[in-house]
Amino acid sequence: MSISSFVIDTTAPTVTQETAVTTPTNDTTPNYTFSTNEAGTITYGGSCSSSTTSAISGNNPITLNSLIEGTYSNCTITVTDSLGHASSALSVSTFVVDTTAPSVSSFTLSDTELKAGDNATVRLVFSEVVASFSSDDDITVDTGTLASMTSSNNITWTGTFTPTADEEDAGNKLSLATSYTDTAGNAGTAATTLNYEVDTLAPSVISFTLSPTALKAGDNATVTLVFSEAVASFSSAADITVAGTAGAADNGSLATMTSINNITWTGTFTPTANTEEASNTLSLAASWTDTVGNAGTDNTTSNYEIETQRPDASFTFSVVQGTTFTNADNSTTYPALKTGDNATVTLVFSEEVFSFSAADIGKPNNHSLSNVNFAEMTSSDNITWAGTFTPNDNIADLTNKLRLKSNSFTDIAGNYGTRPYAKWSFDNTTENFVVDTGGAAVTSFSPSNNKVCIPVSENITVTFDFPMFTTSITSDTSTGCGASIMVSSSDDSGVFFSTPNCVPFPGNPVASDSNKTFTLDPVNNLAYNTTYKIKVTTEGNDIAKSELMNNLSNQYESSFTTSPSPS
Repeated sequence: MSISSFVIDTTAPTVTQETAVTTPTNDTTPNYTFSTNEAGTITYGGSCSSSTTSAISGNNPITLNSLIEGTYSNCTITVTDSLGHASSALSVSTFVVDTTAPSVSSFTLSDTELKAGDNATVRLVFSEVVASFSSDDDITVDTGTLASMTSSNNITWTGTFTPTADEEDAGNKLSLATSYTDTAGNAGTAATTLNYEVDTLAPSVISFTLSPTALKAGDNATVTLVFSEAVASFSSAADITVAGTAGAADNGSLATMTSINNITWTGTFTPTANTEEASNTLSLAASWTDTVGNAGTDNTTSNYEIETQRPDASFTFSVVQGTTFTNADNSTTYPALKTGDNATVTLVFSEEVFSFSAADIGKPNNHSLSNVNFAEMTSSDNITWAGTFTPNDNIADLTNKLRLKSNSFTDIAGNYGTRPYAKWSFDNTTENFVVDTGGAAVTSFSPSNNKVCIPVSENITVTFDFPMFTTSITSDTSTGCGASIMVSSSDDSGVFFSTPNCVPFPGNPVASDSNKTFTLDPVNNLAYNTTYKIKVTTEGNDIAKSELMNNLSNQYESSFTTSPSPS
């Protein structure tokens, strides 16, 4: 009998790991490959299993049955050959099943109000380590640029955001897409930052104007400054310079500017008095900002002109005949005009004047002249003007002055002239002049008219309104009548001022009060209970004359009655 060949096998299969499960993996049925030197039956141990239960000699790829998320460190594979020899258990390398998508813990900017020159640090924190993340590819940026973000642990990433220049945008965000994954390959979730504002547009000046731009005396100008947006830290006192060709602040002042919206600002500019300057501007410095702190730009107004210099004048007069009057009390001498006299006037203005005429010369109180009459003033250059004036008739006035009227003539800019007084060319100081053309009058008698019970020892006083020529004021020294001042009782028929009824005096009247008051002291007491009349006459040889030898124009009389005889 022959015996068939046979094999004696007493050796168990040898099993080795060829391809481990990728870890971490988001595949819940991951693949695994092992090899064995004998075919046999596969036995799975630990937390892993597979529908593949037979092994061939060589490499054996298997697919693990569905796994839940977690770490697998106890999985084994054993191969048993046909004779029942079991291999040693092969330990499957530990692997992790991860099916959870990575999320964002925080996504922030360090500054959410960005102005010109600002940057912000962007910080992105994931819930776990991420792979295939690139800020350049995965983050969308509004109104600016984000430099490539970096990380030391692939969880916390940082980068620098730079806003776009010259932009104003209140609604902005950084947006993270889902294009990144964790190390297991799970796709990430989207995220956005909170809103951030970008204002890198420098504020500018829309307009900077004055109105009007030609300023004369008494004028003000409205200054209007319009910004492109609301501004902060603006102060006209600190940020605007008022300057002309001669330097800062030489041509006026700007009151504090105000605004109801911080965009349009207004203020009042007042030019400096007595200034002529053709080139002037207001200058805005770049020291102001908008509400987020962007620095402003400088600016200047268009040119404006200042002409606040009022035309002034040298104003002199001279009496052609050289007539003067000397005050008896203080010996002051004044120029004077009597009947037939005339005076010349010269006005030399500081610049050309317009609409000027003799009517612009008046009294100090701005009223028109009444004691003198002006011929029309003439000029060949509107600077030097000449004219004449004459006294009016029947005027006796010690106090006369000439002065230019207010608001009457102007220079080319429209500035009204100043109001100088005319001065006597003899000394260029004296302003007063005297007019005497026969208007002297008696202003009072003592005793006063119709007064009764006058003491018989009473003196007689006559007062004029103008100084009189003393030698023309005479009184009777006998009972005959014929002096310039006569005091007389009546005759039997009731006639006064007939010889021998005039009261005799020891000499001429005594002058006082600058030769305006004259006192007569009778030689004897007056008669009791008698009516007397006083006459200042304009008849005969003894006529009362003024200081400048003008005859008294009217005759004056007054009466009084003495007291009764004592009983």
